[in-house]
Amino acid sequence: MKKQFNRMRQLASQTVGRAEKTEVLSDDLLQIERRMELVRLVSHNTHKRLVSCLQGQVGTDSEKRHKKLPLLALCQTMQDGGAQLGDESLIGKMMEVCGQAETTLASELMEHELQIERDILEPLYQLAEVDIPNILKQRKQLSKLVLDYDSARTRWYQATKSSNQAMAAKVDSLKDEMEEALNKVEICKDQLSADMYNFSSKDSDYASYYLTLLESQADYHRKSLAALETAIPNIQLQQGQMGGPTTPPPPITPLNSPARELTSTPPPQRNGSVYLTAGTPHSQGGSRGPSPHLMRRGRSSLHVPLKGDPRGRPRIRWEDDISKLALGRLGIPQDEVSSLLELFPSRPDS
Repeated sequence: MKKQFNRMRQLASQTVGRAEKTEVLSDDLLQIERRMELVRLVSHNTHKRLVSCLQGQVGTDSEKRHKKLPLLALCQTMQDGGAQLGDESLIGKMMEVCGQAETTLASELMEHELQIERDILEPLYQLAEVDIPNILKQRKQLSKLVLDYDSARTRWYQATKSSNQAMAAKVDSLKDEMEEALNKVEICKDQLSADMYNFSSKDSDYASYYLTLLESQADYHRKSLAALETAIPNIQLQQGQMGGPTTPPPPITPLNSPARELTSTPPPQRNGSVYLTAGTPHSQGGSRGPSPHLMRRGRSSLHVPLKGDPRGRPRIRWEDDISKLALGRLGIPQDEVSSLLELFPSRPDS
């Protein structure tokens, strides 16, 4: 209790600047200490997220882990469905053989997760929750020993400067206490320095955990792909033996439909003059120009505004509308439409 009180009093004196604080760690060791804190944090977060990515329960044996896999539940469901439909049903047979393939994938997944737990999760947990906390615990212990040494040194220094005989009699005992505290500081400092330098020398080992993770994932995917490439041809062969469809025929689209040959030919370009320049028979057997009745019907069907009609639109706009209608519905070029419009007589102003 007295030692704890001396520590608190020495810490308060150092905080307000009335007492000198002893620094026992070099700059390199202080830098390693700061980096250890960061490594512990990122390793803890990585371990936590990696555990959440696994489908099996971490820490259980292989049999229990295999039973808890969602993929194995899917396999069991597919095999049960195949048994209910029977071997006579193509769907039932496919569900059964595909369920067996999914069982193989579930076994590969279980082996992969066991390897992840053994080679990555356990070392990360050891680093983040055991190794680095032990070093930091030693660092706190060293700080306490340094406070004890500073407190003993302060009391010894005050006793040497005091004129009180009682205090002068305690100089030797205080000096022995100070030397003993210094020895404890040196021992703890040496052990802490060795652990810190050992941690710093294993950076490559700690970094290899993440490369091991990628290599394990690559090996798992290769094994899963090999299992699928082995199972799929056998399943397709069984499907063909049971009379199932192989490759479905391509759907009939308008591009390869026979009816497209009838509709793909564009409509012939018709000369609009046959519609509007057809004359009536002449008495001499010839033909004359378009009759007024035909011209009125043509003007009415094409919505050509009469001259002087205040409701009519400008000539340029209705000529464009007529040209678009004639080209889209009759196939008459624009130049022929313009020539045909000249044939329409204008109504005299009233």
